[in-house]
Amino acid sequence: MELWQFTKTLHMSRTTLYRKLRNEETSFSTLLDEERQRLLVSHHHDSIAKTCDLLGFKDPSAYYKARKRWIQENERGMKG
Repeated sequence: MELWQFTKTLHMSRTTLYRKLRNEETSFSTLLDEERQRLLVSHHHDSIAKTCDLLGFKDPSAYYKARKRWIQENERGMKG
């Protein structure tokens, strides 16, 4: 989902959304990443094309890049 779609759904301006997220010490991109990771876990058996579509990636290379980052972040979290 694009930011503009999200703000339209919430009937909220982009500025208001950013302010509310900042007050919660998070960001749209952080929330989007967390949701994509959650969906990936529950749909790990799907094809790459279906997974990319479900998670909102326009091409597999963007998906692979994000997946690699998530794996590295999880590994760092386990070590910490």
